[in-house]
Amino acid sequence: MTPNATLLTLAFFILTTGTYIAGVAFAAKRTRTGRYPVGKDIKLLRQPGEGLRERIEKIDGQMNDEIFKGFLVPLCVLFLPLIVLKWLKVGDQILIVLVVILVGYLISLGYRVWTLRKLVIELRDARLGLVGERVVADALEPLKESGYRVFHDIPAQGATKAFNLDHVVVGPTGVFAIETKARRKYEARDGGKDHEVKFDGEALIWPNGRDTDSVKQARDNARWLEEWLFKLLGRRPVVTPILAIPGWYTDETAHGNLRVLSHKRLTHYLSQGSRLDGDAVDLIARQLDSLCRNVEV
Repeated sequence: MTPNATLLTLAFFILTTGTYIAGVAFAAKRTRTGRYPVGKDIKLLRQPGEGLRERIEKIDGQMNDEIFKGFLVPLCVLFLPLIVLKWLKVGDQILIVLVVILVGYLISLGYRVWTLRKLVIELRDARLGLVGERVVADALEPLKESGYRVFHDIPAQGATKAFNLDHVVVGPTGVFAIETKARRKYEARDGGKDHEVKFDGEALIWPNGRDTDSVKQARDNARWLEEWLFKLLGRRPVVTPILAIPGWYTDETAHGNLRVLSHKRLTHYLSQGSRLDGDAVDLIARQLDSLCRNVEV
């Protein structure tokens, strides 16, 4: 192939690729045209798994980018140096140069595959978490008929980073901070039960190992909510932490103020006792409603 033919081939490749990218960008922009039927100043209440949905959308975009890069970048790494070699005199070193180019191509391709695999795993876990939060949210719905207020995906700001409280329930029996943990089921170690999770006060005992992080997270979330309400209201309501494990049989033995419950047992446990009057429920619910009403249309 002559240098002119090579140059034309490269120019054609760049032109067609650039046209494709511009077409996709134009199509994406067209989907956002037109005016909203309601004002953009309206803020909607956060729904179950709101943060996870945003995360899934972000991962989907990243995966599309990586698929495109996985096609384009390794080809550029492979072919651009080969085209440049047309104008260079490398003599006996041609084999070494070709090996270097091939290694660069394999490294580039391997990096893209590795990145895409990480995104696939992250997307799978986010979808599992979203399903778990929706299952728990659905299980909490009947409480509304008895005067309870239920909030989901409450944004919070810790000392070092932002985080979310999966669910908060406020009603006649108190305030509850519910952390959802959705896990797939695998074969249990040492012949144990593959559908049961136990709680010893310090950790969840899953069939394949211990988990102390979830216990700490549930208790920390409840403490944060107590402090936040205290700063706003001047009084400290008791916030009960709960770990909800949808689809698992749970050990409901009480250890301190933390309970571990299947989603099917939530309404039964939350409806026991009586600690808050109607005015207190309304006051706390108004604060949570204001905090959760931040979804833009």
